[in-house]
Amino acid sequence: MSRWKAAGIHLLISLGVVAALAALMLSTWYARGLFQFAQADRLLLLVGAIDVTVGPLLTLLVFRAGKKGLKLDLSLIGLAQVAFLAYGLSVVWISRPAFLVALPERVQLVFANEIDPDTLPVVDGALPRSRVPWLGPELVGARRPQDPAERARLVDELIAGRDLPAFPKYYVPFPQLADDLLAASESIESLGRRLGPDERRALHERLRAEYGNGARWVPIVSSRGTATLFIDPETALPLRADPFDPR
Repeated sequence: MSRWKAAGIHLLISLGVVAALAALMLSTWYARGLFQFAQADRLLLLVGAIDVTVGPLLTLLVFRAGKKGLKLDLSLIGLAQVAFLAYGLSVVWISRPAFLVALPERVQLVFANEIDPDTLPVVDGALPRSRVPWLGPELVGARRPQDPAERARLVDELIAGRDLPAFPKYYVPFPQLADDLLAASESIESLGRRLGPDERRALHERLRAEYGNGARWVPIVSSRGTATLFIDPETALPLRADPFDPR
């Protein structure tokens, strides 16, 4: 076997691993159009580039049929590639989307590394839980506390850079926020105010074709940016996030 063939086989295996990772991400954490909005495409590209480049390239450099110690070399390359992939997977896991939090005027995507485990309620409450979702994001709502002391603590957290959606103890079932979200939503025709007439017409035609004439939208925000979230006009359930920035 030539070194090019060996490297090619290694490349195909590496591509298969990256494809499996992409399928996992798209089917669990980044469904409903969240992949691009949450910049998971950049993360996957980084992990994939390292995985696809390091292993096959090193195989190409060291492989020579009949070479003494070839098995050891290939084993070390495999271990290095596994280590790189494990690190990439840990980053994907730590920064996975955990909650889609509906607020009266928008939806916020919260990532697992933005949740303090100590804030997870473990006693009876509106939505008690003991851990961040593994196969999220979980769809919930959030309401500001009525207790003055709790409100004051929340203001302090806001000053420190952490807003209401970062605290699961304030979560409530999504239907409790559905009416508020629908009231704040807008029609497709309201999008693209800053675009020229032709661009705006093309945008509206695309959106109507994808989401239907009755679809409504609200902003979806996260620490990684802002986009447009289309919601069902009757239930307010999220349909799909579109990378178009509504601002």
